[in-house]
Amino acid sequence: MKLGSFEIDGRLRLGAFEEEHVIDLNAAYSNYLTTAGESFPQQRADKELPDSLLSFIESNTMAMSAARRTLDFVKEKNSDLKGCGLRDAPKIIRFYSSVSE
Repeated sequence: MKLGSFEIDGRLRLGAFEEEHVIDLNAAYSNYLTTAGESFPQQRADKELPDSLLSFIESNTMAMSAARRTLDFVKEKNSDLKGCGLRDAPKIIRFYSSVSE
C-alpha cells in the first residue's frame, strides 16, 4: 500500500496510490461504512481513518486496519467505483512529498 498526501479542490487529503489512480481513503471508507449500514458513516470515517497523513500515522493500528478494509472494498467494487473516492491522479491532483501539518 502506497500512501501519500494530495490536494484536490483546495483540501489536503490522504490517498492510497494504485496504478494511475488515487483513492481518497477517508471518502472511500465513508462509502464503505454507508454500504455496511452505518448510521453516521462520515463521522466514523473521520475518527477511524483521518484525511491527513500525519493523523493517520498517529492513529496507527486502527487507521491501518480501516485503510486495508477500504482498499478491499474498492477492489471488490471494481466495476462500480463511483462514490469510492477514486481520482484520476495526473489530471486534477497536486501531490505532496512530505508530512506536514
